[in-house]
Amino acid sequence: MPPALPPFIVTTILSHLLPPSPPLPPTLTAKSLLDRHTFLPPGPDEIDAWLSPFPTTAPGTSSSNPIGEALERLSIGYSLTPPSYAHDGETYLARITINPLDDSPQPSVIVMFAHEHEDKGWVYHSSHVHGPSDSQFRYDSLDWSPVSDAVPMTPAEVETEEISPEDYWKDFASSPKAQSEMVIEEEEAEDAYWAKYAGGGGAAGGAVSGPVTRNASVANFDHLRVDDDNDKSSSIQSSLHQDRTADGQRGERDNASGRVMCDMPTTGSGQLDPLAALLATIPDRLGRGTGANEEDESGGRAGSPRREAMDLRDKVQSRIKASLREVWNLYTRETEPRAESLEEKAHGWLRLGRAVVDSTQSKSTRDTGYASTDDLIVIAKLEVLKDMWTVIADSSDDRDGFWRCVEGAIKMSMLPENAGEGMTQETYWE
Repeated sequence: MPPALPPFIVTTILSHLLPPSPPLPPTLTAKSLLDRHTFLPPGPDEIDAWLSPFPTTAPGTSSSNPIGEALERLSIGYSLTPPSYAHDGETYLARITINPLDDSPQPSVIVMFAHEHEDKGWVYHSSHVHGPSDSQFRYDSLDWSPVSDAVPMTPAEVETEEISPEDYWKDFASSPKAQSEMVIEEEEAEDAYWAKYAGGGGAAGGAVSGPVTRNASVANFDHLRVDDDNDKSSSIQSSLHQDRTADGQRGERDNASGRVMCDMPTTGSGQLDPLAALLATIPDRLGRGTGANEEDESGGRAGSPRREAMDLRDKVQSRIKASLREVWNLYTRETEPRAESLEEKAHGWLRLGRAVVDSTQSKSTRDTGYASTDDLIVIAKLEVLKDMWTVIADSSDDRDGFWRCVEGAIKMSMLPENAGEGMTQETYWE
């Protein structure tokens, strides 16, 4: 609730109204009237436009400045009514009436005040001529009270104040929970989809039940997108399923003729292990270019199994090199960007890489006394990548290339993102 209208403000405003001498002091003028003066500047003779944002014509006259003329006559002698207060739904208002001293039909003038904010307080709002035959004034319908503390509030403002912050944020608080439940349902549906293939269920048509031949078809191996970081696990499983479905009958004949059969490894949840599946099928896929397909080497026919096997090996090697750079970035993620810190990390990286390259068993690398959890994580990842490199290597020199890739991970990480126009084969496959 605002305080009562101070008498000194009334006295100051009346000194500018009786007689009217615009402009009024800006510090004691309402914003609505100041905006009108800014965007619709009144002329020197438009007295009413200086005194009211909505000037009107006096009842029964055709005067262009009825407010100014009425105030000019009232300046000879007048009486004031006590202030009364009201609220129009947005602003607290106060009004006083300037009446003539005698009982002449001379009209009275209503002076309106508005309370804008705590810093500015009560200011002059407008004036309005109110004669005996004029009862239509825009603020006459408000509930006026002689005491400012008893000003009735409008229903619209009461409803606005009843809205609490808790009610406003209630709907937003429930959104993360619903979103989390939806994500869980999607993950469960995907797990159920792959479980029917891992378990050899009826939904898969019996195509993947039982042991799986290692002699998978190379023709369909282009479905295996090992260079896709976001979906490589599901792509590997889908490709293997397509290969086994296409070669199901041939696999049964191979089993009858004594060819090697093996069970497909699975994870703890019953799903196919994509890394183990990849390691189990790559040797035979690379070997399909020899023997029966020797004529393809001399002919150089595009799209031959030999060419597809070579492309596959290049893709896997490129993916291994990219993974080494990712492991290096993980290993140095908390390192300060200083030459000394990076050099120390590089020595540690080469030490771990040499331990993995020189080891013949995975267990031997875990008995070297590395106490850091980051070191153990890096060793485990390097061992997996080394096994993949060994499987696809053609010669002993090619197997030694894994150590050069470990060294190259440091060099490639130091290059800018757009290092020249030259595009390496690794960058192409990535």
